[in-house]
Amino acid sequence: MEKINDKAILEKISDITGNTTKNTLLSFKKKKKKKKKKNVDVSGDKTKKIKNKKINKTENTFDNFKYEPKKETCKFFFKKGKCIHNDKCTYSHDVIPIYKISKLCKFLVKGTCHKQNCIFSHDYQLFYCRNNVIYNSCHNPACKFKHVKIDNSINNADEYNKEVDNVLTKDDKIRFLYNNKNYIMELLIHKYHTFDNTDHKINIDNLIKKNNYPWFINGIIDIIKLDFKYNKADSFFKLINIAKNNQNNNLKSYMDNSANQNDQNNDLTNNTNVNNQDIKSSQPSIKDGEFKNNNDNQNGDNKLENNVEQNFDDYNFYSSEEEDYTQYLNKYFDMDT
Repeated sequence: MEKINDKAILEKISDITGNTTKNTLLSFKKKKKKKKKKNVDVSGDKTKKIKNKKINKTENTFDNFKYEPKKETCKFFFKKGKCIHNDKCTYSHDVIPIYKISKLCKFLVKGTCHKQNCIFSHDYQLFYCRNNVIYNSCHNPACKFKHVKIDNSINNADEYNKEVDNVLTKDDKIRFLYNNKNYIMELLIHKYHTFDNTDHKINIDNLIKKNNYPWFINGIIDIIKLDFKYNKADSFFKLINIAKNNQNNNLKSYMDNSANQNDQNNDLTNNTNVNNQDIKSSQPSIKDGEFKNNNDNQNGDNKLENNVEQNFDDYNFYSSEEEDYTQYLNKYFDMDT
């Protein structure tokens, strides 16, 4: 049987229907062909313009939302107020150096600081007067330091501490303790805590805060223990050794004077060949000897007191420039380093 082509079938059908079916089928095929036609090629310039428009749209939408990563603070600039990299440093210098708000320039007090970019503070009003805070009195009418008024009738340490707590902030206290560190440590050694001269090693655990101590003594005990933890308590141990040596020297001079007195008394009692008049004449010499020895004892005491006063020099309460203040920040300033 002969295979009939599609065209032959269409022609037969068109003969029957009067060419209507053939026309519709041809038009349908033409429509399909139109859909299958490829898109017209766009020139290169037009594609570039389209891409640029898209890029401009994205840029405009993110203009107000630029992301700049937060820079970490430069630790060298924060601690020392200077950095070898200067403006080229990858870390932020947008911070006040810690010494600018914590430590008074000792050369400023002496009147010899002429640095334009001194890393230490030149603002007296950041620091409280030592005599005013410790002794509640300041007799210097030209005092440049800040003063606080505390009730003169307060004699109890607890009440005094409460009064100071109401006036001074934590920042004020740590600034005061740090800038008067050596002075307050000597107050602790000579007035508030007794150290055994026979012990060669000092047990830091024996330093205990007490309710009857003023706040600055309890505060300096905290700092001493913190220094000991970081192996930076050498200045405290040095002050203790000086105090011990002074006490031992004073005791030795007292013992030597007592031995001389005994020798003189023994010589007088063993001398049987002297007459009563000589004995009488020798008695004032004994008193003179005693008086001389007493004077020596007094001079020894005065020497000790003078040494203490010398240690309380106005400039000795400043710690060394190399001491790291930032170790106290977490405890007193609630800051991270």
